[in-house]
Amino acid sequence: MEQVLLFIAVYLLAFLLYYFTTIRVELLKIKLQEQPEKVKKRRSSKRIKKIEEKDIPTEVSYLVLKYKIDLNKISYRELLYFIALVASFDIAVVVTIVSFLPWLLLQLIVGFILAILLILISFQIIGKHYQKAKPKKGKKKHV
Repeated sequence: MEQVLLFIAVYLLAFLLYYFTTIRVELLKIKLQEQPEKVKKRRSSKRIKKIEEKDIPTEVSYLVLKYKIDLNKISYRELLYFIALVASFDIAVVVTIVSFLPWLLLQLIVGFILAILLILISFQIIGKHYQKAKPKKGKKKHV
């Protein structure tokens, strides 16, 4: 029971951390770009910028480069949330499995190897999923 609670706590903590540090920032950039008239005049020149390839999160740029995903064909918001869910799941699985191991050095080694493997596998699944994804109607697209 303790391991299940640990998994849920780590999952929620990782997702919330990812949400506040990445998703929320990206969605705010998009909102400010789409609706500049709602931003005060004195702040608008500093806060509103064209979202470029270099400004997108590393996970998204990895998927775009490796799997040739067109961000104009998919919902950018959905992609960000999907990445956050999967990355949080990966972190929670690694922490839960590593918590069974007795020594700190062994936990670090196994955790590092397991984290790399899980991240590569999960991002491959995400990439293949979005390669096959068709444009969704009614959703806002990334500019």
